Amino acid sequence: MDDEIKARLNKLVENGKISEKERKELEELIFSESKAETYKVADNCRAIRIKGTISADIEIVGKEGRQIKIIEGADSFSIREEGDTVEIIPTSRSIRNGRNGVSIHSILNGSFLRSHRLSLVVPKKSNISIKVVSGDISITNIEGNVSAKSVSGDVKIRNINGNVTLLSLSGDIGCRETNGNARIETKSGDISINSCVFGGNLKTYSGDISILESEASKLEMIVYSGDITLRGITVKAPLFVKSIFGDVDLSLKDCSCRIEAKTTSGEIDASLMGNNYHVEDEAVFIDEANNIKRESKTYGSKLVWEGDDIPIDIKTKKGDISIKII
Repeated sequence: MDDEIKARLNKLVENGKISEKERKELEELIFSESKAETYKVADNCRAIRIKGTISADIEIVGKEGRQIKIIEGADSFSIREEGDTVEIIPTSRSIRNGRNGVSIHSILNGSFLRSHRLSLVVPKKSNISIKVVSGDISITNIEGNVSAKSVSGDVKIRNINGNVTLLSLSGDIGCRETNGNARIETKSGDISINSCVFGGNLKTYSGDISILESEASKLEMIVYSGDITLRGITVKAPLFVKSIFGDVDLSLKDCSCRIEAKTTSGEIDASLMGNNYHVEDEAVFIDEANNIKRESKTYGSKLVWEGDDIPIDIKTKKGDISIKII
């Protein structure tokens, strides 16, 4: 990557776009180590917001204390305090010559710049709000609410104790060791949940949903084109699962539930305790004109398990359903 940047700079010198002096200044700026910047947060500040038109990878780690420390990207972002909110805002740095204005962003197409990464240490007890146009977001170890939105990029969170809103137009979303209500949505990408205690809404238009070893409370999920896998799940409140085109694989533990599953075009495979459930084919009967004979055409299946009070509703229009109690 460094050789490619140097080659681009040399090409710009050869084409007369920048001078040799400017090339050296650019190299020094790009390849120099970012200096960490520390900002003391007032006791009444609980919200941290990263705002502006940002194309950058962002990493946030929560720690004890009342300081915000920019580990990487201090030369490209500034910090200001507005009431009970701390705002982190991108700045613009450019190098110009006497004839033509030449910015680092336009020269190196952004993706090669160290300034297109922001790494922060923030107070653990904070509410976080981030919006980026292009870039990955990683947030770890926060006791507060988290809102992370990326137009193009992955969103990953871990060890969050609070409500979360995670949105990506194009990218995967991952959530580990998190406790709280969740709204998670991606237009094109997978959603993965692991070791969480949560409820809320999950949605992906094109991608899979995977939930492993978690506790679900009043959870609704929908996939328009993709599979849904839930393994080692404890259900504490109503669970609604829907896939338009895709399979559903459900493995429950500690289940005190009432299950109803239906596929319009597919099969149901169930391994449940006791004999208080049945699988039946959904059939359409066609009468031939002036004939007693009837023909049965099976299009899908339906399962009903008469368990306890907590309802689980599973539906797919085109796909198979597998249900197991472990």
